[in-house]
Amino acid sequence: MKDLFAMLCIRFAKRNTPVRKKNFLKWMMENCKQMKVKHKVDEKTEKRMTSTNLICGDLKHADVVFVAGYDTPSKVYIPGYQYYPFDEKKDHKMEMLSLVIQLLMSFIVLIALFFLIRGWSGYNIWLKIGCVIGSAVLLVAAYLFGKGAANKYNFNKNNAALSVAMTLLTQSVDKKYENVAFVFTDFSSASFMGYRQLSQMREISNKNIVILDCIASEGELFAAYNNGGKECAMSLKQIDGDIQTLDYTDAAGVFGLFRKLTYVTSGKKVDDRQVAIAHTRSRKDSKADFDRIEKVYQFLLAYMDQLGTAPKK
Repeated sequence: MKDLFAMLCIRFAKRNTPVRKKNFLKWMMENCKQMKVKHKVDEKTEKRMTSTNLICGDLKHADVVFVAGYDTPSKVYIPGYQYYPFDEKKDHKMEMLSLVIQLLMSFIVLIALFFLIRGWSGYNIWLKIGCVIGSAVLLVAAYLFGKGAANKYNFNKNNAALSVAMTLLTQSVDKKYENVAFVFTDFSSASFMGYRQLSQMREISNKNIVILDCIASEGELFAAYNNGGKECAMSLKQIDGDIQTLDYTDAAGVFGLFRKLTYVTSGKKVDDRQVAIAHTRSRKDSKADFDRIEKVYQFLLAYMDQLGTAPKK
């Protein structure tokens, strides 16, 4: 799994544009073909954005569906930024604040560009060459600030969870489990679009959904659940006593999308039910506790082994 994690962090470090996502999915589907895994692409367009989820396994016959987002986020410019996976309103406020800062930085760059080209008529040939080069640099900077530059390092969000899910997929194939499926979702790094897309599929209406997100953070491990997901969360707790369970039976957001949801993550508890995750969407997301990643993999593998069934001979 270490080699897989390293490859995700290097070869597919940024998966934030249609081209980069397409290249990653192409590689994923080639692996599925080699393992002879049933797979398909599910696309949905929403507000001029097309989300592409990759489904591996048979959703119709699955008892549990493991879910991990494969897209990577844009960089945020908020000092001390923290991600709140279970607080949709708070996380949305942070997202809006980040957008305002991005637009403000873009505006400042455009003002600098204005003053740079203002004195064009008085420049000699060398200054004009420098002005052209400088203007090009400032235009690119303004565009990147406005659009949102891709975050360079994404060890915790979400390469760690992705490597665990992909390794579990390989194990399910080797053990010939028929009642386990995997979905790798798009637009999950900064929104619920990929999750919402999955929730609208009739095949998963009564399935146990296990979302893996930011599993290599500093702090503790959590299994948050809604009413239907309680049994799964308690099973994970029984396998590994270090996991803390959080009751979100009355919560909206992602917990309102699925009937049976367990959300596995790690971070620091900030009150009775809230979890804060630091260092995502920044250059600080370049470290990962691999012992923690291995620990998550092992208890999820044990859970999958409890549920897994080999085909009858």
